[in-house]
Amino acid sequence: MLFIDPLKFQYSDLPIFVSSDDLRALLGWGIRVHTNGNYSHSMVVHNVGYFASQGLSGYREIPIVYFMKPRYRLKFWQITDLSKEEGNAIICAIEDDLNAPWWRKMYDFVGIFGQAIRLRGLNNPMSYYCSERTAKYLRMIPRFKKHIHPKSSPSELDTSYKKLEELGLMSLLGYWIGD
Repeated sequence: MLFIDPLKFQYSDLPIFVSSDDLRALLGWGIRVHTNGNYSHSMVVHNVGYFASQGLSGYREIPIVYFMKPRYRLKFWQITDLSKEEGNAIICAIEDDLNAPWWRKMYDFVGIFGQAIRLRGLNNPMSYYCSERTAKYLRMIPRFKKHIHPKSSPSELDTSYKKLEELGLMSLLGYWIGD
């Protein structure tokens, strides 16, 4: 296991996709149990020192240090052979979403209900939950569309990252786990 300091990422490293888990949250535990996975949240490092994260209070920029607490574990993934144009397109899409009106940054509670009853098509098409938004950015790259389900759970995304790593399309940068 390679442990890294996410505060040392440079602009040239971005975007970086993050699988995350709050080890002390009941909601996180419920997501992991329901999806038979190890992660309950998905976000992107889009700016040095910041995550773009879809949470219950909306889509917003959160300082990385907020997650650098013992209750969180973070796993960092990077797209291999990402062209400058592709990287810029993803970062611009993230910035556009962060600057969108509040109603476009709302959490997709209907989609979470759809996930809970295993009806992925049941969602609000005007909003996203965390991994759905992350999948949207990854699917901007044509070679990823067939590998990333648009309604992935956080754990499903992490499983997709592993498969993409086997194909040489993504690489695991490392982990951050609080002590």
